[in-house]
Amino acid sequence: MERALAQGKETKDNTIIDGFKTVERTVKGYDNADLNSPSFTSFQNRDDHYEHLEGKMISKKQAVATVKQYAGLKTARQAEAKPNQKGARFSFYTVRIKDKNGNETTADVTRKGGYPVWFFNKRPVGKQKISLNEAQKKAADFLNRHHFEKMDMFESTQYDNVGVFSFAAKQGNVRIYPETVKLKVALDNGQVIGFVADDFLKSHQKRDIPKPAISEKEARSRVNPKLDIMESRLAIMTGDMNREVLCYEFLGVLHDETYRIYINAENGNEEKVEKLKNTERAYGKSI
Repeated sequence: MERALAQGKETKDNTIIDGFKTVERTVKGYDNADLNSPSFTSFQNRDDHYEHLEGKMISKKQAVATVKQYAGLKTARQAEAKPNQKGARFSFYTVRIKDKNGNETTADVTRKGGYPVWFFNKRPVGKQKISLNEAQKKAADFLNRHHFEKMDMFESTQYDNVGVFSFAAKQGNVRIYPETVKLKVALDNGQVIGFVADDFLKSHQKRDIPKPAISEKEARSRVNPKLDIMESRLAIMTGDMNREVLCYEFLGVLHDETYRIYINAENGNEEKVEKLKNTERAYGKSI
């Protein structure tokens, strides 16, 4: 239905639209899924294979120190790191740390290079004191301090008193969606209490990005003319068969809804259409 709307093929059959609205209401509860789990990110490639990692093998003690540094824990009442079981396609430590208040932080850290795959601080979050915009700045500053450079924020969502932000890497002027990092920020004090870099670690590399075979103007002609385009850029996204595709990305408004549309920069085919949630970046409405 979203694709039909974006292409200008609106249906007059309200039973279809009503049916989708029913489905949306049914699955709405999943929006508030447990964010204290790596499942809050949509891993694009679950092969658990980190072939581009660099660095030396680290010890358990170094893994604990890395998690404390990322999670902002100066002291710990209890800390442990256990290596993963045999059979996994990469080696990592699972780290558990309890602070003086008994709040637990858990994480997986790669043994090669000592990169946090994810961490979550399970402390209670108090009343909201900072805005989602302020929390976004805290998330961006966190990435800069931890050497995640040239990252673009492309999604933001608020769940109760927590902000969740998605950032994608950039190479030149091209946004690299396979290299995504997600952060969870407490809105009581701006602390980063969740971090997932699984997609980034699996995909991060320097790419030989080809020049587009079609112009942006030609790509725009493939989009529904009723779409009011607010942003456009080149981007690499993961298409069918889990392969990377260079696209023109268009962000625009149609019928008071915000859409993100990807047009293949080589052949002009539509690769993907997605409708953004109200709490993500949306034009023409308050968020």
